[in-house]
Amino acid sequence: MSDEAENPPPRNVITADDLRRVAEWADGMRGGEYRLSMSAPLPGGGTGFGLERIAGSSDSVDELVISTPQRVPSKKSPPVFMLVDPATGENIRVDTQKHDAIFWGEVSAEKFLIPYYTRFLDDAGMQSLREAIADPDVIAIAHDYPTFLDVATSSRGFVPLSEWAQRDRSRPPQST
Repeated sequence: MSDEAENPPPRNVITADDLRRVAEWADGMRGGEYRLSMSAPLPGGGTGFGLERIAGSSDSVDELVISTPQRVPSKKSPPVFMLVDPATGENIRVDTQKHDAIFWGEVSAEKFLIPYYTRFLDDAGMQSLREAIADPDVIAIAHDYPTFLDVATSSRGFVPLSEWAQRDRSRPPQST
């Protein structure tokens, strides 16, 4: 009996949520070609199911290539812009290469972030998002492709939602 029959190769299993996340990732990185990989470098660190940029051309018929053409290739974006903290006047730098959407109003955050992130965050993550939207110290919430959230406060600048959720809750809010 062959070794292959006794030890089948490991299966690569992904979920529909994984596919949605990678589709969002591809859509946020327009202007290139990518391959699906089970060991891609992930934006949040580490490796896993995701996209790897293809350098040059890919001739493999077995490889699935994700093409992400820009709809308006001549469109220019500012590399950075500044948010101004309404309480302190302090500038908070927004890197447009990292953050592709910024929400600072409670209504817009609830209208767009809650329905969108329901597909990607667990219950604890959704609770943290709702708390961030309602927190008077939160100046803005940034969507980072593929599906990450950063929260901006005057004292810390932008930090990942998961890090913000671990903040010291014994302090009173800083905004007035």
